Amino acid sequence: RKASLMAPLVRSVSEWRDIKHNRRMRQRVEEIVRQDKPDLIWERSNRLSTSGPDIARKFGLPFVLEWKDHLVDYRLSLFRLQAGAVERRKTHEADLLVVESNVLREQLATQGIDAGKILVAHNAVSSGEFVADERARPGQRARFGVRDDQVLVGYLGSYASYHNMLLLVAAVDLIRQRGRDDIVFLLVGRGLQHQSVQQRAQQLELLGNMIRMEPWVSKE
Repeated sequence: RKASLMAPLVRSVSEWRDIKHNRRMRQRVEEIVRQDKPDLIWERSNRLSTSGPDIARKFGLPFVLEWKDHLVDYRLSLFRLQAGAVERRKTHEADLLVVESNVLREQLATQGIDAGKILVAHNAVSSGEFVADERARPGQRARFGVRDDQVLVGYLGSYASYHNMLLLVAAVDLIRQRGRDDIVFLLVGRGLQHQSVQQRAQQLELLGNMIRMEPWVSKE
């Protein structure tokens, strides 16, 4: 995966796995539809997946596509043309498209998609379940050794590759070089990049200073 010359082969193998996954998924989704009789099928962006629209059409159900972004942003692979055709077909056939920002909505609209069927649903949390307790603020800051006059930047999530937390560590290092040591970054979560992020922060002598890392916390 790290060798650029092998990228077309890596993508092709990945695409072939997507095709095989779609075959299994189609069978499973059809079983669920027959059993549960849902009112619609909602599918998140999934390269080379046609099970959602195919089964929706077969059973006469509305098809909703949660569109994250283009999944085919590369040039060379064996199934690239097929993947691109699948993506275009789903965006045009979907009864409703759901995106996370107006930028994505405009991006789809420029491709001839009816803007009237694109719904923007911004990422958010339930304010009723996640309420800041101002009384706990001093104790929490004291727990992490953060002064009241320091800016506290929080990150809560996974350490997935596409979040690129190593880039955040580089940004913190740049902030320190500019003399801004009055900012503390509290990173809460777990994931594939967690160890490499921790090691990099330690190498740059940021861990325990400008960067604090805490384990994942369940919603409960």
